[in-house]
Amino acid sequence: MAAVSFDAFLPEVLVEALLCPEPVAINAIRNAAIEFCERTRAYRADLTPITITATVATYAFAGMPTDTVVHEVLEAVLGDQELLPVGPDDLRELYAADWRTKTGEALLYVTQDDERNVRVVEVPTATLADTLRLYVALKPTHNATGIEERIYQENKTIIASGAKARLLMQYKQPYTNMQLGAYHAEQFEIGCGSRSIRSGKGLVRTRLRSRPVFR
Repeated sequence: MAAVSFDAFLPEVLVEALLCPEPVAINAIRNAAIEFCERTRAYRADLTPITITATVATYAFAGMPTDTVVHEVLEAVLGDQELLPVGPDDLRELYAADWRTKTGEALLYVTQDDERNVRVVEVPTATLADTLRLYVALKPTHNATGIEERIYQENKTIIASGAKARLLMQYKQPYTNMQLGAYHAEQFEIGCGSRSIRSGKGLVRTRLRSRPVFR
């Protein structure tokens, strides 16, 4: 899906930060968008499947939209087996200090050393026929110029409130307004909380229920 420039947020932001220079406003919008994506995990995508190669544990994420990085791996599936996304501290408890080098035929976990690579655990001893499929939460990079249109359309007001809070609460600027900034900070908090819940549930209203079977 096409990206929408951060410039598109300017009318929403500058109406309350009238004397703010546009480059400063764009930076605040970008940072608010990054924080929004980190907190809500609303920007999600399936990445290009990865081929697992013998003795190689770390792989670059593939198929990400331009100017994005992976904030968090949400799901990982190898063939028909689900791998559990876990943090390095948890792996250290499970495997002790050698978790990065421990080899094995069974891959059980994935983890992230950074926002551009995924690591499988244990280190594979053979090249696998099945590919690793990843479902991830994304966020813009700090040099991004825009964000996915869906995120813009669904969350424009929330991200704009985050940007306005950052701008209006700056100290001794022509556009400083602490009271209004505090209001938008609260709106950003509320919006992120609501959107985070929605991200987990998806855009459905019904719950999964067991269905009786009559024979």
